[in-house]
Amino acid sequence: MQLSIPTRSVKRFLLPVINATSAQIKEGIEVAIWDVDTNTRNVKSYILKTNWFHDFVRRRDLRLYDAVGLYWDPSQKCFHFSVLCRNIANQ
Repeated sequence: MQLSIPTRSVKRFLLPVINATSAQIKEGIEVAIWDVDTNTRNVKSYILKTNWFHDFVRRRDLRLYDAVGLYWDPSQKCFHFSVLCRNIANQ
């Protein structure tokens, strides 16, 4: 399972702050992520295609159509992650 971010959002919000090309984003790029809800941050970086499943989807029991938020913190050079809304149909 991967994190799906609309292309328009990637171009508008991700590329400018992480200084990466669309091709790099498509392949998977390493970024650090702080989980705001659980107050945890792994020291390692994440490729949103790979470690995303184990460290976020599985650990946070994310389901299809759950809404998550990502905010780039330029001072920490990492994303802040939070579960914004759980899909009621999944419960």
